[in-house]
Amino acid sequence: MNSIKKNSILHILFTSNNIFFTNTNSGKVFFSKSIGVFRSKGVKKINLTSLKSLLNVISRFISKEKIFCKIKGYSKYKRLVLKLLLSNPKIRIQGFYDLTNLPHNGCKRSKLRRI
Repeated sequence: MNSIKKNSILHILFTSNNIFFTNTNSGKVFFSKSIGVFRSKGVKKINLTSLKSLLNVISRFISKEKIFCKIKGYSKYKRLVLKLLLSNPKIRIQGFYDLTNLPHNGCKRSKLRRI
């Protein structure tokens, strides 16, 4: 296992089918994991058991370290991941930062053609 400095950043990227976890320290990547590796064979969706097993692996890497979480993307599992991270006693989280882009008013509608 790699030695991690006292303050590290856990980047969590939510995509439509996957969740990526990357632990960095201002440029140096300590580890990168995907939930797709921990899914059961033949299952397309993310389930709670694969999510818990991934968080157990992550907690081994960053146990008893202060981390700061940067979150990006949309997913229905976003709240569940944050809840499991906060409830894990091995992980000490200093704070969260959401990098998700939110549209203010959306795209401009195309003009209707009049005949």
